[in-house]
Amino acid sequence: MERRQRKFWGWGYEGDGPNANQRKAIAEAFAARFNTGPLAIVEPPRLEEIELRRPRLSPHSHGE
Repeated sequence: MERRQRKFWGWGYEGDGPNANQRKAIAEAFAARFNTGPLAIVEPPRLEEIELRRPRLSPHSHGE
């Protein structure tokens, strides 16, 4: 059995979730509910597109 890959950015598995028509309907419902005007629908980022800055702090050593 093939092991499913979990999404790194949210709940569930890669490939699961609302389709394009469902995302459009969700965006329209949110825009109407919160009176925002049209909402842009964007694709979630791919893991290789995310770049984190260097940490500003280092872990504390127990000996210090």
